[in-house]
Amino acid sequence: MIDRNGKTVLPFAPGSKGNVRDDGDPVDESGKAIVALLKEAADTARATCLQAVNAAQKASSQLRAAEDRIKGLELEVRYHSDRAAHVEKWLARVHHEIEDKFFGPSPAAQSR
Repeated sequence: MIDRNGKTVLPFAPGSKGNVRDDGDPVDESGKAIVALLKEAADTARATCLQAVNAAQKASSQLRAAEDRIKGLELEVRYHSDRAAHVEKWLARVHHEIEDKFFGPSPAAQSR
């Protein structure tokens, strides 16, 4: 359509009060399709986010359990290490007692 100044004018006929017309217009169909895709993308993003949060919480819980187990194992290692050192002291004492009682003082000790 051409106006009185010779410029091309496109007709504009919106629905009442801004409502979207649904007369098979490709623009309307495209707009609805885009909105539907956006909703689907948002739903997928929410679901993915929820899965990620759940996985992170599970991993965090497993990490805490592993840390607790490590602390327990470290305590056991410390206990057994202390026990081993104590046993070594007793073995050294027993060794010296056997040397002294059965073999007498060493020749080096007698020459002093």
